[in-house]
Amino acid sequence: LTLDHPVFHQNYDIEELVQVPNAPQAIAGGPTHERDGYLPAAYGILDDRGSLMVLIMHNTDLGDGWEHSDNPYFPLHMSNYAFKIGINAVIYAMTH
Repeated sequence: LTLDHPVFHQNYDIEELVQVPNAPQAIAGGPTHERDGYLPAAYGILDDRGSLMVLIMHNTDLGDGWEHSDNPYFPLHMSNYAFKIGINAVIYAMTH
């Protein structure tokens, strides 16, 4: 998916894909990439009408961004980004 897809502009305008690291790497201040990749990407499965049915966020750990949002050592801007993507996805799913 490209960043001009409506899922990235439902409630929040997502201007770039951010790599949210897993919690141990983020808290330790280490690199954000995991074993096999360095660049985050967004993929999707579309139905026959072109509506997004599945959103796949590759090389970014949105779940850790949500799970550790209350941890003062986890980068706040990465948790905020993870929530923005999640909120956009839910709103897109409910309106398309």
